Amino acid sequence: MEARGVEPLFPRCDRGVLPLHHAPIVFRVKYDYNTKPQKHHRKNRTPIRMEDGIELRAGSARGQVFVCRFCFPMGMIVSGMANCKEEGTRGTASLGNRKTEKFSRYGYRIQLYVKREIKMKSSKLWDAIVIGVVVVFVTSCSSVKQCSSVKQGCSLTAEQASEGKTVKLTKEERLKWWLDARFGMMITWGAYSEAGGYWKGKYEGGYSEWLKFRGISNEEYDALIRSFNPVDFDAQEWVRIAKSAGMKYMVIMAKHHDGFAMYDSAVSDYDIVDMTDFGRDPIGELVEACHKAGIKFGVYYSVDRDWHHPDAACDDKYKQCNKWDYPENASGGMDRWHKSYFAKFAVEQVRELVNQYPLDIVWFDGIDLKTAEEVALLESIIYTARPNCLINSRITGFVPPRGGDYLSTGDNEVPDTYKPGGWENPGTLGFSYGYSVHDTFQSPKQVLHKLIEIVSKGGNYLLNVGPDGKGRIIPQAQDILREIGSWLDVYGTSIYGADGLAIVPPDNILFTVKPHRLFVHILDWNDQQVKIEKMEEILGSHLESVDKVYMLADDQKRPLEFQVTNGSLTIDLSTCPFSESQRNKYAEVIVVSDGN
Repeated sequence: MEARGVEPLFPRCDRGVLPLHHAPIVFRVKYDYNTKPQKHHRKNRTPIRMEDGIELRAGSARGQVFVCRFCFPMGMIVSGMANCKEEGTRGTASLGNRKTEKFSRYGYRIQLYVKREIKMKSSKLWDAIVIGVVVVFVTSCSSVKQCSSVKQGCSLTAEQASEGKTVKLTKEERLKWWLDARFGMMITWGAYSEAGGYWKGKYEGGYSEWLKFRGISNEEYDALIRSFNPVDFDAQEWVRIAKSAGMKYMVIMAKHHDGFAMYDSAVSDYDIVDMTDFGRDPIGELVEACHKAGIKFGVYYSVDRDWHHPDAACDDKYKQCNKWDYPENASGGMDRWHKSYFAKFAVEQVRELVNQYPLDIVWFDGIDLKTAEEVALLESIIYTARPNCLINSRITGFVPPRGGDYLSTGDNEVPDTYKPGGWENPGTLGFSYGYSVHDTFQSPKQVLHKLIEIVSKGGNYLLNVGPDGKGRIIPQAQDILREIGSWLDVYGTSIYGADGLAIVPPDNILFTVKPHRLFVHILDWNDQQVKIEKMEEILGSHLESVDKVYMLADDQKRPLEFQVTNGSLTIDLSTCPFSESQRNKYAEVIVVSDGN
């Protein structure tokens, strides 16, 4: 027997190294090769025996061409990588002829776009066609060449691969970009978006993403899922909206409590690719669009709750499980939760997410169902695959918040005072996180003032949008975000990379600070002066002195008159060079500088 490759369109390179943290290879495929066919046998699979490797030609989402050679099928699938042993080893594989066969041994989808003639007792030709998405990181045995892009190319050995591993940063270093970002977009989107808060003609209200928890059976909810076909979804458009709003990172639901995965999962067919006519992977498309636009990307994953899985039982405190389809889950089922649902399902989906997508954040929404050992297991899986990924505190629970890299407050919850070290408010434009037809939104002014308040108290604003069932961020939400973005275009330096102060500001005033600059946000311009008390707490720690005061929006930096007396700074607003009509209708910002 012999396996030979079709002659590549481009010659393989012979120099360069592709480190493991290099941009992933993204391509599409029809057939999967399964290293454990005996465990996941299907009648429509034909076992074949092969020697030697398989040569691949893959067209990426960026239009590049990849030419890679694997020793296969004896390569073990480890952490989402094709990691081969030695060329020439005999092995048995299965060639699937369904649209989406899946690897299941480690819970990862490793699919290959292959055009390949395999000589056996009877020769057959399988031509792969484009139908599914996958992200693959590759390492190799020293005898096998694998290439990244035609322009760069590589000849990668296992030793070289280990040298190129990502170096884990300290917690402070990993948090740096996040603390600088200050403003992100959360996206709550799933099959519930199709309902828009309605069920059987009745508007339910509340959090629309909790629709199934109203007692909707799996059978009925699955019918809703099958009707979910977001044909207007455009990852690049969503990213454009986020970027124009001044948002620096994005977190989207990979799986909410309803158990339905919004990505192409290998652990379960209960996902958007396998359950809907839409058949695309929104997470894969969004992570590509985000990183191309310079926006960090993360996923929300509901570990503690799953209203579809039969073993996701209720705890004694919250009792937020599916008791109507699975009455046995109402009490006494937590042993199954730990041993079956968590260990064999939730853990494996988290594992595939961090290996399948280059994530910057994994955002949990726990309610204290996991043991300390289970939390540590999740952290280990995430940090092993993505050493510099951030994890929010809800990996455990949120009352009180603890664990993870940074604090997530309760929904729409803002602390009364400044909190050092970084925290994040997951807030909504209206009431519901998921799309709700009759939701009432805040005004742009309210949203902007909330953003300034959060940053003034040392936090990040993760502002949620709920796209509709067709995959559109609705116009009203876009209008609000556009207004926020326009303000940030002018005043963003007072937000990005800024911190708050543990000083109670005067009414209608909020402070943010950077080295050598104090930003005074005037939310309502009614008075003729601003008086800032306790300047001794600012001088020496943030400012060396008060040298100049001017309007942030004034390119000429024309000075405002001020006085520093008895530890107070008084700014004369009547000396502002802007007329009332020239001042921003949402908030103006004064800069107090020490001249450095």
